[in-house]
Amino acid sequence: MKSCVTIILIVFAVTFSLDAQWFVQSSGTVQNLNSVSFANSTTGWACGANGQIIKTTDGFNWSPQTSGTYNNLKNIQFIDSDNGWAFGSNQLLRTTNGGTNWSVLNFSSPIDAFHFVSGNVGWLTANGGIYKTTDGGLTWTSQNAVNIGYLESIFSINENYGWATNMIALIKTTDGGNNWVPYPRVFFTGSPMCLKFVNTLTGWFSHNTLGSYVVSKTTDSGVTWFDQIAESFKYIECIDFLNSSTGYAAGYTMSGPTTPEKGIIKKTTDGGTTWIEPYNEVGGLSSIFMVNELIGWAVGKDGKILKTVNGGLPVELVGFTANVNKNIVNLNWSTTTETNNKGFQ
Repeated sequence: MKSCVTIILIVFAVTFSLDAQWFVQSSGTVQNLNSVSFANSTTGWACGANGQIIKTTDGFNWSPQTSGTYNNLKNIQFIDSDNGWAFGSNQLLRTTNGGTNWSVLNFSSPIDAFHFVSGNVGWLTANGGIYKTTDGGLTWTSQNAVNIGYLESIFSINENYGWATNMIALIKTTDGGNNWVPYPRVFFTGSPMCLKFVNTLTGWFSHNTLGSYVVSKTTDSGVTWFDQIAESFKYIECIDFLNSSTGYAAGYTMSGPTTPEKGIIKKTTDGGTTWIEPYNEVGGLSSIFMVNELIGWAVGKDGKILKTVNGGLPVELVGFTANVNKNIVNLNWSTTTETNNKGFQ
């Protein structure tokens, strides 16, 4: 009887480890979480509604921080374990001690997007303009950006190269923002959601319209774009690429009278040519952040936090047997697919 119990426990343990590609963590909040950012594989932050900011220092347990605002915080970014920023409405929040203290900087108009490339240098868009800081966000200088309307997404690969976009055009700088060059992109449909480059040439851009989303790619620094994936009844809120091959997208499906809204995560390993959807469960997702090709987090509605430690791809188990001979237990299994699999526990 003891041998039988041992076998059953082993089977359950292996089955659980194989199925848990994205597992739920307790966030300690029911507020919607809009963005997540990590400084390393253990230290990260998430922000959301009513000024909510939470932090983890072990990659598992989360605790609240005092943000100093009740605004809906839309985005958070950390350059390292000390320096980070978040924004909501017309307020930019800044910390230099890992979020122990946050200072609130007020702007005359609502902020649409921001991105930092170092502890000092960053850009933000507000009221159709682009502003640059060289002192970590304490002061901002208006730049000579082309007036193409409200810029809803901005990204910089370094202190010289950067891009900003809305649904009709994209502008680019190669000199730190002193000059911005427009590239009309009239085929961009719907609201821009996320812009990400992995080098000065290759980048992706997600944009949503009513009832569908599109992810577009450029290989010539934003001069031309081509659509890679487009699906109906789904929205992509955030994309994150680690390199020119591996990328992730997170969002949600549209809900209906009998179908609840589901969070979705997509992954590509060939630069966006093909995508798989390893996660599709109840609860919309707003943001995804991958530390490396194995470890990452996604956050969303009602305080939902997901974590993966195997890149989010399942190990497909097709056979498992166990035999006992006195004190020796022999386990035999076979799989159809394994990706970045270090082992079974």
